[in-house]
Amino acid sequence: MEKLRLFLPALQELFLSRKPCSCRSYSMQNPMASLLFILAMLAGPCPAADYPERTERTQSAGNHVWHIDPDKGNDGNPGTTPSTAWKSMAPANRLIMARGDMLVIHPGEHAVSLALMGEGSKQAPVIIRFMPGRHIFKHGALMTGKPQISNTNDAPNEPKAMAVRLMEAKNIRLEGKPGATDILLEGKAIFVCMEHAENVSLNGLGFDYLHPTMGEFLVTEVEGDTMKATIPDGILYTVKDGNLTWHGPGWEFRMGGYSKVFDSASGTFQGRFDPGKTVIRELSPGKISITFKEGSPTMKPGQSYQNRNTRRDCCGFFQYRSKNILWNNCHIYYMHGMGVVSQFCENIMFSHLNIAPRPRSLRTSSSWADNLHFSGCRGKIIVKDCVLGASHDDAINVHGTHLRIVGRPAPNKITVRFMHPQTFGFDAFAPGDRIDYVSSNTLVPYASNTVSGVNQLNEKEIELTLQHPNPENIQPDDVVENVTWTPSVHISNTVCRHIPTRGFLLTTRKPVLVERCRFEKTGMPAILVEDDASGWYESGVVRNMTISRNTFIQCGEAVIQIVPHAPRPEGEVHRNITITGNTFDLKNGTAIRTRHTGSVKAEKNTFTKDGKKISEEKAVDIR
Repeated sequence: MEKLRLFLPALQELFLSRKPCSCRSYSMQNPMASLLFILAMLAGPCPAADYPERTERTQSAGNHVWHIDPDKGNDGNPGTTPSTAWKSMAPANRLIMARGDMLVIHPGEHAVSLALMGEGSKQAPVIIRFMPGRHIFKHGALMTGKPQISNTNDAPNEPKAMAVRLMEAKNIRLEGKPGATDILLEGKAIFVCMEHAENVSLNGLGFDYLHPTMGEFLVTEVEGDTMKATIPDGILYTVKDGNLTWHGPGWEFRMGGYSKVFDSASGTFQGRFDPGKTVIRELSPGKISITFKEGSPTMKPGQSYQNRNTRRDCCGFFQYRSKNILWNNCHIYYMHGMGVVSQFCENIMFSHLNIAPRPRSLRTSSSWADNLHFSGCRGKIIVKDCVLGASHDDAINVHGTHLRIVGRPAPNKITVRFMHPQTFGFDAFAPGDRIDYVSSNTLVPYASNTVSGVNQLNEKEIELTLQHPNPENIQPDDVVENVTWTPSVHISNTVCRHIPTRGFLLTTRKPVLVERCRFEKTGMPAILVEDDASGWYESGVVRNMTISRNTFIQCGEAVIQIVPHAPRPEGEVHRNITITGNTFDLKNGTAIRTRHTGSVKAEKNTFTKDGKKISEEKAVDIR
């Protein structure tokens, strides 16, 4: 009867209006076909029914406990005890949770996403408890949406699947047992998406892919012109006509393109491999041989080949317009795309987060872009006691976004445009936000204003109404930055390793403190401070940064690099930077390099190269 009730609106629409049924994701131009579809759905799930709108949900009275057991449950049960558990998330998705409510989710295969709405209290939050075991979210029936994600928008119109979605949720605790509770994705999806949420914590959870989107093999033997290799468990592939294709539910690509070679003995990325010059054969499941048609093998035993599609179509986690978010004691073994993206969020803490493959796995990659990416946030960003790395891009990136001024329709209006093809489509401004006008040539702010109205013209252009007239000296290609949404940053006791690019990218005008961290052999600068209005359009200026008591081991140089991308520099872009009490073990000899930066203080640092101390004069280049 419950399923019949859910389909009554569709039946009424079909027979009273004679229009196509509005059930999501289906086209029903034929009335008889539509009727047969609806009747069939009475015996099976319907995506629209599984994810009702807020107005179609029932308000909980609070202090209830419900159980979901995908192996033994039944959605016709009351769900109030383990023996009367629901089978899927669908009944929970028809509720608006309240203070003291708890949803106990038992392990198994979940064909329906958890789409949570509700509000607990600080004293009695809504608790979502994932019991120990493997929680596998199946490919194909998960909730989808089209979030516009910074630095990720190669596929803005493609629906993105989500395992857990928090919508207008407040005082929510997601929890598991550390080291025992794993949330696994069968296909490409966002693990947790939260939008307009507040006071949310994730505790004791592990996250992984059944079939990672990063293809890998480990070289085990080299003889003559042939390498033998092992493909880690879970990574799917086919070999045909001498070529290898990586694949998983809903995706595939032929080996080649963007790749890295990771050397586990040194913890660095070195070497190369071009599959176009080879013939690949499968010796047995998970075992391949790679014969070079010309030249000699380019990899050594113990080295791993990492290969990915560069199309940025999804991310691992997405946090948008949310505040007071806490991650505690979680482990991310693998995530697809940009990693954990926090966009226009306020007050975020990561504590004891470990991003690395499983210790006994042959896999060497945990993500193929940034680990933690913060775009246009404010309040406090705190990262402490974490282990970050095993990715193809930066461990941490904190920035705003420069939008180019492309029109002035009125004295107190401007039209601005997102310029980078992977960053656009989201709400970058709201009434009351303060903006700076910034020279695209010098990157120096020269005027300020306050937004009083926002008109989104299209996915890339926004018309801003301002409280005061525009300055007279706006030049072609100048940009604006939303300076209301700029965070302070405190990163401490965190290890950064197995990164071919940079450790931390930090551009924010609020105070930044990086202390007691350890950077191991990053391929590029361990700490990079840029700011640009011509490439990624990542803003902004630094006004107060301290880098203290950190250890840098054989990182790319300059190890700390503060170089804004100003085409025609005039004066200081960044200022007030203190680098003190750090230890540098250098590869070549340059520890610190700054340009167009004022009030830089480098003191009490120790520099060594090849086990010998070198002077500050040789290791520091401040101009």
